[in-house]
Amino acid sequence: VEYYPPADLPPSEAGILIDNQLHDRDLLALIPYWGARGIIEVRETGTESIFKKDEYYFTKKQNLPADAPQYEKTFFYGIFGKNGEIGKEVKLSSLKNRFYTTMQSARIELE
Repeated sequence: VEYYPPADLPPSEAGILIDNQLHDRDLLALIPYWGARGIIEVRETGTESIFKKDEYYFTKKQNLPADAPQYEKTFFYGIFGKNGEIGKEVKLSSLKNRFYTTMQSARIELE
């Protein structure tokens, strides 16, 4: 027997239901979820240097739906800013040392 989560259940909520715990990966699963829904685009640029890591870019394609849960909005605004325009591009490395506060806020809201 195979079970599937309800169609409109975000992966972060499904992750909690699976093992009754909230992990960072449950929140981070929102990124490919939004990508699949056409809300953001994720692009990777590789480097040929062994000393530099690949860079990821997040591009805002559209706004979150008005009825999105608050934790999703917090997470989304943590990446693009509250007034981020459509087409805004953010480098993953630019979120280093500051996005952890957004993760904490979203975690509290989801719990």
